[in-house]
Amino acid sequence: MQFEGLPILFVPASAEFTSTPIQFQWASTKTTSASVQFQWSLVQFAHLHEQIAQPSDEIAQLQEQFAQIKEGIAQLSEEFAHLMVEFAQLPMQIAGSSTKFQWLSAENHPPAAPLP
Repeated sequence: MQFEGLPILFVPASAEFTSTPIQFQWASTKTTSASVQFQWSLVQFAHLHEQIAQPSDEIAQLQEQFAQIKEGIAQLSEEFAHLMVEFAQLPMQIAGSSTKFQWLSAENHPPAAPLP
């Protein structure tokens, strides 16, 4: 970006346009200095604005990744809830399997002799 000088005139209260050329030159130097400082501030502001705009792209990417992570966590939570339901049913399944296993084994094999 380029900024052209702005017609800013800084004249001390004691100086007038009808003063000696030295006083007017002093006022002109101050005006140039203030104009250069103002232009430099505008350049710095534009540069900072560009730097701020760049991280916004990175922030958008991070927000997208965060949304994907949240979606993944939601899916894992659903799967975990499903597994917890299955886990809660395991004692009943084990009890049923154990009874069935005992019934099948008693049917296929004679009862074992009691241990002394």
